[in-house]
Amino acid sequence: MHPFERGKTAPVPGIKPSLHVLLKEGWELAPRKRSFVTESGEQLSLKGILPEGARVVPVAPSLAKAGHHFRSDAERYLARNVQVVFPEGVDAAEYADSLRQLDPVEEVRMPPQIGLA
Repeated sequence: MHPFERGKTAPVPGIKPSLHVLLKEGWELAPRKRSFVTESGEQLSLKGILPEGARVVPVAPSLAKAGHHFRSDAERYLARNVQVVFPEGVDAAEYADSLRQLDPVEEVRMPPQIGLA
């Protein structure tokens, strides 16, 4: 677990656990697949890394659909941001280190903890 990540907290009903992932330059989420790809076609599958039922979705879906050549630098940065959404009951923090070790991944962050104080 990353030093700034909190320990386990009680899950909030109705909110699925997730992680925010920033991919390295040149990598992005493959359309309709649970994998990361480069423009040159290099691919890394997330099968066996994430639990069954986990979804990987772009943070900016419309940018993910746009072609590489039609994006500005800021849009290319946003297209590198993805969210991994886990099934209810899964501790997302358990998968953070596994994702950090992947070559295409630059950064993995826990989302803000939602709850009433």
